[in-house]
Amino acid sequence: MKLNALELDALTEIFNHGVGQAALALTELAGEEVLLSVPKVEELSKRAITEKLNAHGANRTCAVRQGFTGVVNTEALLMFPVDQSLRLVQIMVGNDLPLAQLSEMEQESLAEIGNILLNSVVSSVADMLQIKFEGSLPHVELGQVADVLHGGSGLDDLILSLQINFEISTRQIQGYLVFLLDVASSDMLEKKIAAFIESFIRVHADNPERLIVTLSSGVYAMRPAAADTPALLIQRADQALYAAKNEGRDRVYCFATERQIVAEA
Repeated sequence: MKLNALELDALTEIFNHGVGQAALALTELAGEEVLLSVPKVEELSKRAITEKLNAHGANRTCAVRQGFTGVVNTEALLMFPVDQSLRLVQIMVGNDLPLAQLSEMEQESLAEIGNILLNSVVSSVADMLQIKFEGSLPHVELGQVADVLHGGSGLDDLILSLQINFEISTRQIQGYLVFLLDVASSDMLEKKIAAFIESFIRVHADNPERLIVTLSSGVYAMRPAAADTPALLIQRADQALYAAKNEGRDRVYCFATERQIVAEA
C-alpha cells in the first residue's frame, strides 16, 4: 500500500477523531485531563519503526496487541518504551503508587488503556469508512521491538504508523500505534479511503472542475486560569472540530464545557 498526501490527510482526519474520543474516555478513567496529540500518520517500514524506538532507548517495548477482522483484517499494536509504559500506568492508577509495586496490575491496566485507544481509533475508521470490524480481546506483550513488531514478515514491509503523545498533568509520554495489514486488506483500505474522499467532492453546474468545498469549524473560548495552557485551548478546539466533522458537512461546534460539546444554533 502506498498512499498519496491527500489519502494520508484523510486518514489523519479519521484517526484524530478516534483519538479525541479516546482522550475523553481516558480522562474519565484517570480522573484528570488526558491530552492526546493529533496523531502523526505515516507509512513506514517495520525497520524504520524499530530504529525510531531504538533511537529513544526503547530497545525493549511494552505493547498492547488486538486483532480486528472484517473486509479489512488488521493487527493493531500500541507500543511504549518499557519505562514509559510503567509511568503511564502509575499516572492512570495513582501517583502515590511506587513503580516497584505496579507489576501485578501493570498488564491489566495497560490492556485497559490499549483497549480504549485501539477501539476508539478503529471505531472511527469503521464509522467513517463504513467497515464492519470484530475485535479480539487485547493482550500485553513485552520484548524486543523487533520481536514484537516483525513477526514472520519482512523488515521492509510498509505499515501504517501513528505517533501519539500523551500529556497528563504536564507529563508527556510518547507511544506508537501501528496497523499490520495483509496485501488484500491494504488494497481494500485504499479503496475505502478513495470512496471516503470522493464523498466530500461536489460537482458544480457552473464549474467543470470537481472541488472539495466543505467547511467544518470547532470553537473553544476561555478565560485563562492558572492551570490552563495553550495546549489545552488547542486540544479542546480540536475536539470540537472533529465533533463537527463527525456530524456531517459545513458544521460549527462550540466546546461549551469541559466534557460537553454542543452544536451552535
